[in-house]
Amino acid sequence: MTLSRSTRFLSLVFAALALVVVPLASPLLVSLSLILGGVLVAWRGAADLAASEPLPIIPSGVMLRHAL
Repeated sequence: MTLSRSTRFLSLVFAALALVVVPLASPLLVSLSLILGGVLVAWRGAADLAASEPLPIIPSGVMLRHAL
């Protein structure tokens, strides 16, 4: 299982838990679940960007990220 698939599974689990817990939860728990969801989406996006293409290396040895 790749990192992207595992984060997709985790995001689905967190979304399902949020749908069950949100009506019973306090605003703090709702905001924490939204923050965790955002972190997982950003992590998945970064994993997809990192896996999409190799990073070019210029002669000085500095790696450039054109996607970011």
